[in-house]
Amino acid sequence: MSKKANFYLGKALVTSVAAAALGVVALNTQDVKADQTTDQSVNTAKLKQTANNIVPVANTTNGADDNLSKQIGSETNEKVQPPINDNQPAQPKKTIKTVADLPNWESTDGKASNVTLTLTDDNQELDISGGTITDPRPLFWVCFQNGRIELITKLKKIKITGNLTITGNASYLFGGLGALTQIEGLEKLDTSGVTSMSSMFEECSSLTSLDASHFDTSKVTDMSSMFSNCSSLYNLDLTNFNTKHVVMGAMFANCAALNTLKLGTEFVNSSNKYLPTSGSAGYWKWYKIGKGTSVHPEDQDEHSSNFFDNFDGSKNAGTYVRLDSENSTRAKDIIIHYLDKSSNNKIKDETCEGLLGEKFIPKQEITDNNGRRYFLTNDNRNSQNVIFIDPYNGEQVQPKEFSFYYTKENIPNAGSSIQNVQGGDVTVHYQDEQGNTLAPDEILKGHLGEGYTSQEKKITGYSLKLRPEKATGFFENNPQSITYVYTLDQAKISKKLMHNAFIYDINHHRVGNSKFHSYENIMVYPETVRLTDGVLAYKLADNQYVLAANIDGTLRQLKHNSYVYQTGRKRANHRLLRKGRYIRTYGAAYKFKNGKLYYRIGGPKKQYVKVRNFK
Repeated sequence: MSKKANFYLGKALVTSVAAAALGVVALNTQDVKADQTTDQSVNTAKLKQTANNIVPVANTTNGADDNLSKQIGSETNEKVQPPINDNQPAQPKKTIKTVADLPNWESTDGKASNVTLTLTDDNQELDISGGTITDPRPLFWVCFQNGRIELITKLKKIKITGNLTITGNASYLFGGLGALTQIEGLEKLDTSGVTSMSSMFEECSSLTSLDASHFDTSKVTDMSSMFSNCSSLYNLDLTNFNTKHVVMGAMFANCAALNTLKLGTEFVNSSNKYLPTSGSAGYWKWYKIGKGTSVHPEDQDEHSSNFFDNFDGSKNAGTYVRLDSENSTRAKDIIIHYLDKSSNNKIKDETCEGLLGEKFIPKQEITDNNGRRYFLTNDNRNSQNVIFIDPYNGEQVQPKEFSFYYTKENIPNAGSSIQNVQGGDVTVHYQDEQGNTLAPDEILKGHLGEGYTSQEKKITGYSLKLRPEKATGFFENNPQSITYVYTLDQAKISKKLMHNAFIYDINHHRVGNSKFHSYENIMVYPETVRLTDGVLAYKLADNQYVLAANIDGTLRQLKHNSYVYQTGRKRANHRLLRKGRYIRTYGAAYKFKNGKLYYRIGGPKKQYVKVRNFK
């Protein structure tokens, strides 16, 4: 069967998924109120739209240019309902096992992995085990393939229970699950080998908050429509995203509720991301919070979506909020009661403000009117999920007062200094990616408020993959635990250099004056690493690296039609590269005798394009 026939067969199969889903909804409409029917129709309409855009049997890793041509609907101005605060104690989950339960997760080529899929909580939660899978089938498709079409409109929570490694194409991974409100355990997802995240969360229209800050996107080249039609998404954390080589067309299309966005130092410019800049209250602007708050940001400079089209994370990284003159993203204020855990006496009250859908984070330390310090405890009552709610929503009656419990600072006697108060221990773990212990734990001890510094260990056969966020910090009232994560060293592989390359140490300082030459094959470890300044590199030996840009290149978009040159005056061929196309360039630019700068785009025959023709 031809590739074209396979494509249309895939489209037909997925369209049948939407039709079946509509049938399931139709069979379950008894005792449903009229206003609920309207909402359900909207969800199934979105489901059908998603189905018509998913071809899960086809690997689309190399389809970056095609994804840019997706038709994006106009941005919705519909008022989005915020999440509900639920302070009721959680009920024990009931595991449901049936003959139609889901088998191990399969790749798009039909190969089963060691990753198990377990339904719990009356089939409203899907638990995903640890393991490894390459080119996974989208979960939307898994439901259909195993005769569980009703899960598409029923699943509310996905929980990743172990360290999960995904490589290759992760397109549409969670896409199309319109009832999904929570994904727990994303920090356990290893994406360092993923090449495409296109439409990864598309049509997850019930998600309100997403923390993707732990994603390693160093090998990703396509994020087009990644969050498209996540119409209820308020908060998005992309702190560690590296988008230097990424196509991001329509990445935020129809994210009408998005009002808080965290961007890191390696998030760089890409046009046509479709960040929301309009709404029911008129034209919106984005502001950097800085040292301010979400409602009163430090940055008073207004930023439109054009600002993000030319965004440079190395200069502008931070948290941005979307506001307008009518405060239509402003939530109802809440009152926080700070209580002494031992006596239940009130320490003090505080009125707090925030944006719609924003999560309230209690302070780790407070002081009373006499200057006495209190510290947040590990009390289960402090684990409540407090979300700022919509002041215009008359249907949801929510409590606006919350209590958090603190422990008084333990000072042995009036003459003692805070330096004499013993802080909680800091336990340092050294583990591999599966959570196995590689070296004995280290226990750090100190006084409350003093600083600590943990140390990386050299472990034979392993390299450090993840340094903990709190590798350095301060001793607190409660014990702390941090983990260094290591990856098993792999055998070296041969890579061809496309540009002359010097050798650098981990701090990006040149090691000697020797260099490798273009088109030379060199032996490196297969996984890229980041130097201390964030630049990607391949490891040659202990503390010796070559820059990945000299091997893998950098994906750049043309802003003008361009010819390919052999020299400053002579063209390499008659080929014309069209405006808007993405071209992979290698290494730094060359300066020709005519004084102009050129990027190398191929070899070993000389092929160069003028630097000024790229965005």
